[in-house]
Order: sequence, then C-alpha cells, then structure tokens
Amino acid sequence: MGYPRTTPKVLAALEKRRGRNVSREELVTATGLTDEQIRSAIRSLIDRENQPIKIVQRGAMWYLPEEGEVSRPARVARPIGGRPGSVIRSAPKVQVPDEDEIFERVPGRTQSGDVLVRGDATDTIYRVVPL
Repeated sequence: MGYPRTTPKVLAALEKRRGRNVSREELVTATGLTDEQIRSAIRSLIDRENQPIKIVQRGAMWYLPEEGEVSRPARVARPIGGRPGSVIRSAPKVQVPDEDEIFERVPGRTQSGDVLVRGDATDTIYRVVPL
C-alpha cells in the first residue's frame, strides 16, 4: 500500500471536509485511490500520526473535527442490531451512572422510534425520550 503516497492525499481530502462525516466513496472520488488504500491510510493517520479522526462507521465513514473543536479520542462505532441504521426491539431502562457525562448518538433506533446514545465512560446504550 504506499503509505507515503496515499496518506497525504486522504488527509488533504479530509481536511477539505472538516466538521462533517465523510464516506469512503467520497474519499475514493476525491483522491482516486482504492477502497483498501483509503482504509489503510485512515488507519495510518489514526495510529501512526495520531490524527483526531473519529470513526463514524467502521471502514465506511469518518469525521475530522473542525480546528479548535474538542474531540474525544477516536473509537470504533459498534452498530446496534447487526448493521448501521437497523432497528432493535428495545433499549434497556437504566439509571445513568455518574461517570457518563458526554453522550454520542448511535446509528439505529428502537422499534418505537426512540433515538439511542452511548455514554462516554461506561459505553452503556441509552434510549432518549422527551420528558
């Protein structure tokens, strides 16, 4: 995979799209690289160069925060219900531990249409409902 040739192209394409989710297909079009080269370059940017790239959907979509935007370290998104956007039957009803202070939206919804979020400290999935 030519690390020196592919990684700068992918980083440049991500920097032009800072602050929004960027799909693999969009990076392929912007850089002229293959899917595998894109995934390899993203891994290199995260692992070797410590870029603050957030994985939105493993192997398919990434997010590079705006300059100055506070970002948690990148973590692999775990699809709920088997694949992104799928519907699960129910979400657990639990009290939020004190450790969970920041929540990120998780792809998919409950069968009743409620939004799902994951707590930052415990990785617990919560159902979001209006009061």
